[in-house]
Amino acid sequence: VWSASYRCMWRESLAQASRLLEQSRWSPCLYSYLKAAYYCMLQDELTGTEVADQKHLMAAVPGLKQRIAGKSLPMEKFAIRKAERWTKQNGRLTLPGLELAYLWNGFTILGLHYQMVERFFILIEQEMEIVEKRRGKAAAKEQFQLEEDCLLLLLKGCA
Repeated sequence: VWSASYRCMWRESLAQASRLLEQSRWSPCLYSYLKAAYYCMLQDELTGTEVADQKHLMAAVPGLKQRIAGKSLPMEKFAIRKAERWTKQNGRLTLPGLELAYLWNGFTILGLHYQMVERFFILIEQEMEIVEKRRGKAAAKEQFQLEEDCLLLLLKGCA
């Protein structure tokens, strides 16, 4: 999953996340979010079936949280918050594939390979332009505008 993510091969990451969801029982919550997040990275290319699967996965994430020794996994809590945000933002997240790479310390690996970092930097710059255009059309301030700006600046600073 991570190797494909670092190379911006979102279809491959999606296939690997699907395999994890089907074959591993460690964290269905996290694996469902991974798959849905990679769908987000491919949002413009999705088929109707994939969009429906994405909606189903995001809706299922909160109900899949596990408790181990009376505690829940921090990554599952993160996945649940992001799934809830996806719903509140009408099916939109800001670069969840890059955010996941950051959370799993992928930027330390990427830092060794300029070509990979450059791809991430270009994606972040493009997303910043999209956000600015979307805000130019919007009449009111978006609910998660500050968090979105902070995430983009964090990712840009790491890349």
